[in-house]
Amino acid sequence: MNLLAQDERFAAPDPLAVGLPWGFLGLTSFWRSRLEAWLPPDRIIDPMPIDPTAPQEDELALALMQPLSYYHGIFFPRHLYRAFRQGVLFEGCRPEAVALWRRRMDHYLTKLQLYSGSRRLLIKNPAHTARVGELLALRPDAVFLHIHRDPYEVFSSTRRMLLTLLREFSLQSYDPRAVDALVLDLYPAMMARFDRDRALLPPGRLAEIRYDRFIADPLATLRRTYDGLGLGPFDPAQPRMERYLAGVRDYRRACHDLEDQARRAVRRQWAFAFERWDY
Repeated sequence: MNLLAQDERFAAPDPLAVGLPWGFLGLTSFWRSRLEAWLPPDRIIDPMPIDPTAPQEDELALALMQPLSYYHGIFFPRHLYRAFRQGVLFEGCRPEAVALWRRRMDHYLTKLQLYSGSRRLLIKNPAHTARVGELLALRPDAVFLHIHRDPYEVFSSTRRMLLTLLREFSLQSYDPRAVDALVLDLYPAMMARFDRDRALLPPGRLAEIRYDRFIADPLATLRRTYDGLGLGPFDPAQPRMERYLAGVRDYRRACHDLEDQARRAVRRQWAFAFERWDY
C-alpha cells in the first residue's frame, strides 16, 4: 500500500483519518498540526516510519465507529476469539449489527472521498479479504488486489502483529498462547469467504500477486497490476515510486523463523495454501 500510495491519483487514509474517523474532516490547521506532532515515530508493529501522510489501514477507524471489528478483541482479549469471528467473518452477528457496519463503512468511505477530492480511494486491510462481497455491494466499481505469501510467513507475521497489538492496547489480561490457535483457525475461514465472494467479481476486477515476486521486482509487478486492473498508465507514477523505494532501501523485514511445532501445525491446517500457490 505504501508504494501504491506514491501514485498521486490515489488517496489512502492518513493517521488522523484513522484515529479520528468522526472528526478528521473538521480539524482546523491548528489542531491538525498539534495532533500530528504527537504521532508515534513508527507503526508500532514494525519500524516502518510514520508521518502525517503515511497511508494507514482502515480497521481501527471502523472499530471506533461500530462494534464489529477485531480490534475489540485486542482491547478486550477475554473475548478475543469471538471478536475476531464476528469482526472479520460477521459470524453469529445480528442482522442489525451487520447493517450498522455497512452504514458506517459507507459513511467512512464517503468522508474519505470528500477529504481526497477526485482521487481514487486506496484501502488496505487484511480483514477485508473476507469482506469482498460487502465492499463490492457498497462500491460496485471497486477493484481488488490480493497479495498472497508463503504460509509460514503469513502465520509468523500475523502472530507477531497480534501479540504486539495486545501488548500495547489490551485492557485485560490475556493468554498469548490463544493467538496461535486463533490465527490457525481464522485464515482458512477468511480464504473460504474470499473464494465465495470472488465469484461475484466481473473479469478484470481482481489481480493476485505473490509477495516474494513483488519484493524481488516491485515496479515490474505493479506495472502488470496496473495493466490488469485498468488503473491507468504506470509511467507517471514510477518516478515517485522509485524515490520511495530508494528511501526505504535500508529497511530490514522481520525474520519469520518458526519453531517446529508451529511449522507442523501451519503445514497441516493450511495445506490448501501450500498447494494452491505452490509454496
